[in-house]
Amino acid sequence: ASVTTFDVVDGAATAAALRDLLNAGPIQVVVNNAGLHDDAPMAGMTDGQWKHVIDVSLHGFFHVTQPLLLPMIGTRWGRIVSMSSLAGLHGASRSLALELASRGVTVNVVAPGVIESPAVRQAFTPAQVESLVPMKRVGTPEEVAALVVNRIHPSFGDESPDGLRARATELRADQSADPAIANRLEGKAHERTLAR
Repeated sequence: ASVTTFDVVDGAATAAALRDLLNAGPIQVVVNNAGLHDDAPMAGMTDGQWKHVIDVSLHGFFHVTQPLLLPMIGTRWGRIVSMSSLAGLHGASRSLALELASRGVTVNVVAPGVIESPAVRQAFTPAQVESLVPMKRVGTPEEVAALVVNRIHPSFGDESPDGLRARATELRADQSADPAIANRLEGKAHERTLAR
């Protein structure tokens, strides 16, 4: 295994890094997880804050995902999962899901909510978490990882070509078709399944 770092906001740097990775063959599983917490009510948000959130979340998604699509489509199998709370990324992912469903590539968005991290500990008091989160606690990275693993598993979405269909459904973890995933998540994460 190797590690490659690049700034997803910088399209040229991202393209160069991905070209190097693609020399070894198609990348068939992509988890877009770049994000930041630079949020404010719109009335108090600066132009710079707005652009930074859009640059990382939407432009970053495009810069990483777009160069990987043709090699992925060529294999007729792939998984793209984006971590997001941004409606624009949900819409972009839904459109991409519709484009790729017949080519054996699924596209999903996982919107995990408030997840344990140093940034969350700094941004939210326990009282705020209790008032914002139905489960009255933050989720864990392991819970989110279990949900993502479920979405990238080879058996997810592997139906006959006649059974492939683009769809948009809301799925709560406690309604998951996989009871083991539902039990681990206990309803803390919210997933938007966009296509299979």
